[in-house]
Amino acid sequence: RKDIEQKLIPINEWGKDKELHDRAGAWIMYEDVMEHRPDNLYYILYDPAAQGGEGTSLHSAIVYKHKFKGGNKSLQETFVAEWVGRKVSRLEHNYEEIIRAALYYNAKILVERNVPGFVEWCEAKGYYHMLLNEPTRVLTEVRRQPVKYSGRKGLRTDEAINKWNLTKLGDWLREPIVQDEDGVPLKYRFQSIYSLRFLDEGINFQMDRKTEFDHMS
Repeated sequence: RKDIEQKLIPINEWGKDKELHDRAGAWIMYEDVMEHRPDNLYYILYDPAAQGGEGTSLHSAIVYKHKFKGGNKSLQETFVAEWVGRKVSRLEHNYEEIIRAALYYNAKILVERNVPGFVEWCEAKGYYHMLLNEPTRVLTEVRRQPVKYSGRKGLRTDEAINKWNLTKLGDWLREPIVQDEDGVPLKYRFQSIYSLRFLDEGINFQMDRKTEFDHMS
């Protein structure tokens, strides 16, 4: 439901999370879902918080839309929705936000598995099939040796994976998406991102303070 009365307060700025009186946040939708939602078009990247109740750590979810090959003029290969927040009632209520978004967008969920709870909850509630498998192709590239699928969902990150991720992300953000006839870039990928929170985190990011950057995680 749209917030017609404008009562909800999205968390757009980085670095002020501890000062917030209301950490519930709100979903921001930059583009509504397509009428016909094909498989493998939308993905949710989810970084969960560890505990329920009061706390300063926030849940972070970004809905990524892959390239639609049907000649669509809408947003492509960028983020179309996001949520940064923390519902203090029960930890499960935060999980339910992610499932609702996945059902709405017909999206698969890639969860950071460093914090336990979400994968186990999904398995118990019947949502396990909505989670993406551990990305063995990425792990093979990071480890520089073949990695077989372990049967796990999501991704457990470490320093090597974080460095690989940041390198790939930097390349993606600087990728030209519009060029003139001579091949001179007119627009880059980062200029197609509407998320103020993501851009703010990208500008201020520091690896030794990674846990403070929910969206970048």
